[in-house]
Amino acid sequence: MPGQSTGTGRLARESGPAPEPVRVAFGPYEERFLLPDHRLLDAPRPELWRVADAAQLFLVDDPRAPGLTVTALLPFGAGPGSRVHPLFRRPGGEEPNLAPGLLAHLATRYGRPVAPLDVLDWLLATTGQGRRGREVRLPGTYEEWTAGAGLGRALREVALRGHGAHAGPRPR
Repeated sequence: MPGQSTGTGRLARESGPAPEPVRVAFGPYEERFLLPDHRLLDAPRPELWRVADAAQLFLVDDPRAPGLTVTALLPFGAGPGSRVHPLFRRPGGEEPNLAPGLLAHLATRYGRPVAPLDVLDWLLATTGQGRRGREVRLPGTYEEWTAGAGLGRALREVALRGHGAHAGPRPR
């Protein structure tokens, strides 16, 4: 698994210490510890391990939930049919994992720059279940955009519970 040094032989024949446990998100409100060894996991999702770092956020779309959730921890056990979308394509938080041209389109539409984190906040606050899956509507004015993104920012800060670079103040 990316970023982890584990053996490739049979686990029963391994000698030495086990890998250090890693904190993971298990659903939207629970955290667990996981031994990061590919031999212990059904679906290790190496593409998510590869991009996970302190700057990363993961947007989780569980079809059974009314909205999206966010976590700074590596999502594990998100449920059948769930999809996980990292905010950034690579570690370091430099290349957003958004449709090409989306940020430029939003900046033109609202007359001001829009950051990747603003898009994530908007999605958290406004994405709902529609007839054909998730629906995202864009507002007509910058004022509506900032109000929705502000609500999403508050939701993100509560959901992250002080984890990660984008957590905001730790809840009291």
